[in-house]
Amino acid sequence: MWGCEELRELRKLGELRELRELRNKRELIAIGYKAQEIPPKISPHPGLPIRETRHG
Repeated sequence: MWGCEELRELRKLGELRELRELRNKRELIAIGYKAQEIPPKISPHPGLPIRETRHG
């Protein structure tokens, strides 16, 4: 049987795990958003020159 203190500790650990999972998801979303802003450095058509673009 779990005591009140152990249950509180388990609940706190569960909340911390949920927060960590949310932070990881937020980081993945931010990385994906940034990846959309950056033009690809490889040419989709081999043999054609790569165009340099600037986003300001």
